[in-house]
Amino acid sequence: MFQLADVVVVSKMDLAQACGFDREALMANLRRVSPEARVFEVSAKTGQGMDGWFKFLVEKHQEQKAL
Repeated sequence: MFQLADVVVVSKMDLAQACGFDREALMANLRRVSPEARVFEVSAKTGQGMDGWFKFLVEKHQEQKAL
């Protein structure tokens, strides 16, 4: 699944520290299997990363409409 991924969304980033999330391990593993994937780290609760994620979605939607 990750080998074919163009985009990876990591959600619940507001819980990352409390859960002992190892971002460096995630990124190293992801880059090993899908080096070109774009990563969005988001939290709906805090809004972290949501602007970039929404902008990406709008751009992709506009690209699809143009086809």
